[in-house]
Amino acid sequence: MAVTSYKFPQTVAQEDNSGYVWTGMDNIKLENGLYTFATVPSDYLQCTKFGFLVGDIPDASIITGIETSILCYGDGVCDETVCVCKNGTRIGTNLAHSSEFEDTEAKVEERIHGGPGNVYGTRISSAEALLDDFGIYFSVQSHNADGGSKAYAGTLKMRLYYTDQTGEINIANMALSRVGENTITTFSDGTPRSNVANLWFDQTRRTLLTSHRWMFARVISELDQADFTPISTWEYAYKLPSNFLRMEQYDYNYEIAGEYLFCNEDECKILYIGDITDVNMYSSNFINIRAFRCQLRTSFGSIPRALFIFRSASSKSSFKNCSNARWYQLRYSSSLSSIAISISFNAWFRCPSLRLQ
Repeated sequence: MAVTSYKFPQTVAQEDNSGYVWTGMDNIKLENGLYTFATVPSDYLQCTKFGFLVGDIPDASIITGIETSILCYGDGVCDETVCVCKNGTRIGTNLAHSSEFEDTEAKVEERIHGGPGNVYGTRISSAEALLDDFGIYFSVQSHNADGGSKAYAGTLKMRLYYTDQTGEINIANMALSRVGENTITTFSDGTPRSNVANLWFDQTRRTLLTSHRWMFARVISELDQADFTPISTWEYAYKLPSNFLRMEQYDYNYEIAGEYLFCNEDECKILYIGDITDVNMYSSNFINIRAFRCQLRTSFGSIPRALFIFRSASSKSSFKNCSNARWYQLRYSSSLSSIAISISFNAWFRCPSLRLQ
């Protein structure tokens, strides 16, 4: 995962929130030691045009984290809204902190919202991150019911975490080239090829990772204890890693529900299969089999292309006719494992018409 440098908003506007207006809004754009301020509850500050460039985020990239930093202080006030601005609209998850600001300028704090792996509950493409209308909404409120206090906001800045998908694009192009399609340069150019590749690509990665004990995908992690008490018979709850796919080893009794692991141990270290997105870590077998699976997924628009796949996939390919005469099973054997893939064709493509030489 890579990260950009911090960028500052070049445009700051006020939007009605049935609150008080902000004064000195330009101060939020600069590192000048000055502050914009408003009585709480405040209107929205719409901060956009952060100036991210193509050189900051490669074309074949996926945004995996949005992080904002803002200097704040104020007596008895806290965040009300911190969310993404896209096309002039508030979208995604509100990441406002409920904790109270420090009360004086001498104690001014840098409040961080988002970060690696956190995209505010939405999806931003690398192209959208370059647009002038991409940014952040910010507003403040009273930490108690009284209101009337003032909130002060200093420099606001943003940086983006991203994964360069050049390696991912190369794997997708291996699949597309095998079915006679033109290659792509991004998953988000709106063409049918990139749309189909984007639809299946992450899913095939996760499915393939969980189907075998890939050495590069095995991760050891000591889990953090959750901040709640389980209501079941278990004594402890632990938050699973964000890239957790499948448990490999844990030496005690446990249960997994949602994104938590429950057990009776006061410490928890696990070995698991992780959702590895760094192509540089992949083995050659994984790359070849993943390209093959994507190849099948991108071929359904054309029977001749599908037949081309079946003839070229493996000398060990075989078909098994299922009872409904619409499903066929292709078994692809590699030196690592045997992977069964079921393929559905249109109703008019029947088994008697299938002739492989």
